[in-house]
Amino acid sequence: MRQATPPDPALAAPPTPGRPRTTPYQGLQPYAERDAPYFFGRDAERTILAANLMAAKLTLVYGASGVGKSSVLRAGVIHQLREQEAQAGQAIGTPRLLAVYFNQWSGDPVARLLDRVGQEIARALGLALPPAPSGGLAGTLAAWTARWHLELLVVLDQFEEYFLYHRDEDGPGSFATEFPPAVDRADLPVSFLVAIREDALALLDRFKGRIPNLFENYVRIRHLTASRAEAAVLQPLARLNQLAPGPEPWTAEPELVH
Repeated sequence: MRQATPPDPALAAPPTPGRPRTTPYQGLQPYAERDAPYFFGRDAERTILAANLMAAKLTLVYGASGVGKSSVLRAGVIHQLREQEAQAGQAIGTPRLLAVYFNQWSGDPVARLLDRVGQEIARALGLALPPAPSGGLAGTLAAWTARWHLELLVVLDQFEEYFLYHRDEDGPGSFATEFPPAVDRADLPVSFLVAIREDALALLDRFKGRIPNLFENYVRIRHLTASRAEAAVLQPLARLNQLAPGPEPWTAEPELVH
């Protein structure tokens, strides 16, 4: 039997779409949405976060560096919400619930976030990229959601990088002033999930006076337990054997599992 060894960081880049995988593991790269078939061990977190995102205006997610927050969000939460979006679209003919993943904090975060939301709307509805109306972040999201009768679930990942690029920003048009009204506006059908490293939590105090109950709804991502870690190792191998069978099945070296 072929045996799987720990992934080489040099081979950790995600596979080219359409090309069969040669390893079920990501190495040092986070799992992306397209890697969901090989992502195991985080079912509970995926379900909890997706439910929080749909039920609350703001959810705060934190955990230690390297714990796997981005993988949970991309291959877990976003993948699950995309499946729900597709099922709803089939049932009523057009999607009403759209998930948006965002982690590009350099440059102008407001403009880049609106561009990302616009791309998702264009993708889901088969439209040209919608122009952003005037009115800032909250106003634009309100116009778009009203026009197409949408509810948006926005995941803001790696939020600590916002503070890296925009440590002292403030004033009209900045994300620091545009984001709080988008969260606070009760009639805006948009929910946000903010994911941040645990050691950067204190930086969120910049928004504490602007977003009521900022820390009220939070989820901590912890390291995998032994049983979940075993699932994260063995179940991707089983999936690889299922989706890309070879002359001999892949197995795991005992020291890799234990």
